[in-house]
Amino acid sequence: MKTLRIDMTKNWIQAVSLIVGLVSWAARAQDTPEQILEAALRQHFSADRAEILSVLEPRGALPFDRVLHAEVLSENASGEARLLVRGYRAGDSEAGKSEVRVKHATWVRGWSPKRKISPGEALSSELFELREFNIGEGLVHEYRGALLSPQAELHHLEAKNTLVPGSFVSSSAVRRIPDLRRGDVITLQLVSGGVRLTTSGTALESSSVDQNVRVQATKSKREFVGKLLTGQRVEVML
Repeated sequence: MKTLRIDMTKNWIQAVSLIVGLVSWAARAQDTPEQILEAALRQHFSADRAEILSVLEPRGALPFDRVLHAEVLSENASGEARLLVRGYRAGDSEAGKSEVRVKHATWVRGWSPKRKISPGEALSSELFELREFNIGEGLVHEYRGALLSPQAELHHLEAKNTLVPGSFVSSSAVRRIPDLRRGDVITLQLVSGGVRLTTSGTALESSSVDQNVRVQATKSKREFVGKLLTGQRVEVML
């Protein structure tokens, strides 16, 4: 009985998997050839939406009446992509494969400044708007994998470079607001064995908690590198 029950369970799982596969295939079969190519572009670019603007090869039209699958082989900054497409032509009994070159527009959402933002200026959601950028071509194509995420917590960030109204924002153009800035007064804790000496100092660079930072003791003017702790404290192990 136990063996029979296991076999029945396996058969039930296989039946469910087959049904799910058939439903998925049926859903794809209802898509137009253009929609299947657009889905391949969305997946390749991790994009929100895509549109086939024109078919460049072969002869300005897709080679199949029904497309089963498509994958992106290559793309460039001119908004062109080469795809490998598998499908059926009218009257064919077997599926074939063909390469297709298309002109496309593929969009993702990203942050865009409403006004000029200078380096060092703290960011907030009021300074930006979410808009779509066509990452299929132009400069944004080169930065497509480094756009600042729509989920980014802007209030924790500041501008690293000048941000221009209407442009896209890359993650390299911003940085986390430091917990300590250059010139800030710190409490310097010098630790040697079981001895701890506390004095005052000045930060020589910006840093965040739990990161190393270069500081200078106020009296001796000696420079140290230590770990930034909470409360503007820097611990130096001698």
